[in-house]
Amino acid sequence: MHVPGFFTAPFRLRTWKETAYAVVALPLGVAWFTIFLTLGTTSLSLIVFVVGLPLLAATLWLARVASRAQREVAGALLGTAIPGPPTPAMEGRPFRRFFQPLVDLATWRAVVYLLVFAFPIGLVLFLAAVILWCVAICFATTPLWYFFIPPEHRGDVYWDGIDTAWEWLVIVGCGILLLFVTPWIIRALTAFDLLLMRALLGPTHRELERAAETPRAEGGVYVPPPFSLAGKMIARFIASGRAT
Repeated sequence: MHVPGFFTAPFRLRTWKETAYAVVALPLGVAWFTIFLTLGTTSLSLIVFVVGLPLLAATLWLARVASRAQREVAGALLGTAIPGPPTPAMEGRPFRRFFQPLVDLATWRAVVYLLVFAFPIGLVLFLAAVILWCVAICFATTPLWYFFIPPEHRGDVYWDGIDTAWEWLVIVGCGILLLFVTPWIIRALTAFDLLLMRALLGPTHRELERAAETPRAEGGVYVPPPFSLAGKMIARFIASGRAT
C-alpha cells in the first residue's frame, strides 16, 4: 500500500539530514559573515596603500575555499551536488596568478553569498528547525510528561494548565500536525538556499560555454567578459609588476 510522502517525511533520513544542515547553517553563516566582513572592510580601508590590494586578493582566495566548503556541506547533507565554477586560465608569474581572483566574477559572486546571504538564511533555517521541532515534539508528547509537573507549576508551561478534553485535543493534535508539517517547511527553506547557492556559488551558462572555448587573455591574465573594463585596468596594474 502506498503511503503519501506527507505522512512518511518525519521518519525519512532525508528529513533529518536537512534538519542537520539547518542547524549547521547558522554557525557557518556567522563564520563567513565575520571573516569576510572583517577582511573585506580592512582590505578596502587599506586599498590606497600597498598592502590593501594584496590583502583583498588573499580574501578572495579564501572566499574560493569557503565557497567550496559550503558546497561540500550542502552536498553531503542535502544530497545535491553543486559544481564549482570553471577555474579561469592562470598564466604568468606567481605574482600575477595571485591577483587573478580580482578579475574573476565567480569569486565575487561567492563573496556576495558568503557575506550577504549565508548569515540571514542560516539564522532563519536554524530558528525554524529548532523552534518547530521542539514545539511539535513537546506538544505531541504532552501526555507523557505533563503529569510529572507539580500542579502549582503547570500553569507556567501551558497557560493556566490543561483542564478539559478539548484543550488536550487541540494541544496534542497541533503537535502531531506540526510533526508532519515541519519537514516540508525545512525542505522549502533549504530548497531556497540551494537555489541561491546554484546561482552564486555555481557556474553560469556563460561560464560553462566560455570554459569550452579558448580563454581570452589580456597580457597573460584571464579577463572575464563581464569585468572587461575593470579587468583590463587591474590587469594593467598586475602587468606593471614585471617592470618593477
